[in-house]
Amino acid sequence: MNTLELLLKADTDQFKLPTRKVEIPRLSALFGGQAVFTCQALSPSKYNEIQEAAADFTNGQIQGIDMGEVQMATVLAGIIEPNLKDKALMAHFKVPTPAELVKKLLLPGEIVTIFNVISEISGFGDDVIKEIKN
Repeated sequence: MNTLELLLKADTDQFKLPTRKVEIPRLSALFGGQAVFTCQALSPSKYNEIQEAAADFTNGQIQGIDMGEVQMATVLAGIIEPNLKDKALMAHFKVPTPAELVKKLLLPGEIVTIFNVISEISGFGDDVIKEIKN
């Protein structure tokens, strides 16, 4: 069976963005319970939106990309539980925005770790494509 036939037989309801749960041990110890964040892969359109927002354009040319902005936007878009945009949660931690909440809750290395998890489940990894050798 070729790839086209496989695709035509596929159950389209199976095409959901993958998720992964990530525990932050430091927060678990601090809060006295498992601090688990549920991360979801980004859709191609969300990924492009984040890249465009973080790009520095001059005369229509990309001059650079703010990786900190890419990481923060990816973390904010990719963490689906807890809801970091929840007004009560932000009020409890006395922060005005979800980004400030992330900065208050997580250390820089934890932000990068979650960014890496979201990137991996979004298809950015070494094992996402298998090369077929003749």
